[in-house]
Amino acid sequence: MNSNQFHNIYSDQYETIYRFIYRLMGNRENSRDICQDTFTKLYVALSDGKTIDNPKAWLYKVAANHCKSILTRGNHFEKIQQEMQFDHDQSSLESPEDEIIRLDLMLRIKKVIAGLSPTEQILIQLYSEGISYKEMAESTGIALNSVGNSLWRAIRKCSQELKEVS
Repeated sequence: MNSNQFHNIYSDQYETIYRFIYRLMGNRENSRDICQDTFTKLYVALSDGKTIDNPKAWLYKVAANHCKSILTRGNHFEKIQQEMQFDHDQSSLESPEDEIIRLDLMLRIKKVIAGLSPTEQILIQLYSEGISYKEMAESTGIALNSVGNSLWRAIRKCSQELKEVS
């Protein structure tokens, strides 16, 4: 293995993969651990001589599978709620009331997404990252011709839940 190859992939993809994991897990410490495990698996695979044609999709798949196994074991909404930290510029706030409304909406959205199946949560996060349908299929194991329908159903569920909550 060429150590530069791993270093280049790590440098290019770490922030993206971490952000993806964090949005699913809602916990900084767990997200760092999962991200570290994901890149360790990449390092081992490359060291073993495995050819990885699309490292980005491969990393998403490993991270998604790890998150999915954790998400299927329990409800992480409480952790998401506890760890929600909102970075914002105080000068950009119109009023404290607007900030409360924005934070409430963000909490509702996170709660709705947390109520989806792990696969649906992963699809929503991949979509929000701008990942192509082909890479979504590679990352989730869903057939390419089914990704659009699966994603549409997940978005529709979110939309319906948000309408009911409002």
